[in-house]
Amino acid sequence: MQDEVQAIWLKTQKTVLLITHDIDEAIYLSDRVIVFTARPGQIKDEVTISFDRPRSLDVTEHLGLRLWPERFQ
Repeated sequence: MQDEVQAIWLKTQKTVLLITHDIDEAIYLSDRVIVFTARPGQIKDEVTISFDRPRSLDVTEHLGLRLWPERFQ
């Protein structure tokens, strides 16, 4: 499904709001990731993903929890 979402975005260039708990998915599909706190949900951090599109799932192997462990706790 991730590849299909990316293909649709590449074709239409429309803004998409994606809500996920999967950090690798957020990195793969997003240009910007907003990290929320637990209850009450408030913005904790904003991360810009600056990799060219189309992206490969290999991108997530270089990022995610290994790169930003303190941001996602």
